Amino acid sequence: MSYRDHSIEIRPIGRVHRISPTKDVADRSLVSQIVLLSDLEPALDGIDQFSHLYVIYWLDRVSSENRCVLTHTTNRIPRGVFATRKPWRPNPIGLDLVELVRHEANILWVRGLDALEDSPVLDIKPYPEWVSGRLIVVTDFRVPQISPSAIAPFPTCSLSSSAGPRLVLLPVLLQRPWLYHAEPSLRSPVLESLPSSEAKVPALEQSEGK
Repeated sequence: MSYRDHSIEIRPIGRVHRISPTKDVADRSLVSQIVLLSDLEPALDGIDQFSHLYVIYWLDRVSSENRCVLTHTTNRIPRGVFATRKPWRPNPIGLDLVELVRHEANILWVRGLDALEDSPVLDIKPYPEWVSGRLIVVTDFRVPQISPSAIAPFPTCSLSSSAGPRLVLLPVLLQRPWLYHAEPSLRSPVLESLPSSEAKVPALEQSEGK
């Protein structure tokens, strides 16, 4: 049975507005707006308590032909599309980890979003994850060897340029948490490396999860 035999219906919750539309969409220092549907404004209550968010959006410029591409060549090595960050994929969904800069009514200002102007936003979730009151933050991860030329245009991504040196999470082309459940005795080096005024999460309830 082919994956094309199944379909689901999903509706955007808002759109991306690029404040600097003429600048490189891959520049993670730029601030963009996420404009939610006005009737969804109450869904943003409490979001100011988080410093970083996941933004899930639809890559609506990807053609139907390119959605059929299942392999890509990266650094002269063929890889399956699910082992790449390429936008050409069966379901062209984008996922970015961004810094929340400002929230007003149904609009979020975020830094680090590489979505194109008017991209449909599907969901927003706070970073990091937590289960039973324990933060889930990656500290050990594995990635394939990356050629230096592959990350030269974007050497690091701090997700913020407003307060001096910040934690470099990962090179831009690799910057996505692969999560694991830390033992309760382990404190997150990611959060410890950021001043408390910059990286924040609310008090976590034991019963809360995804």
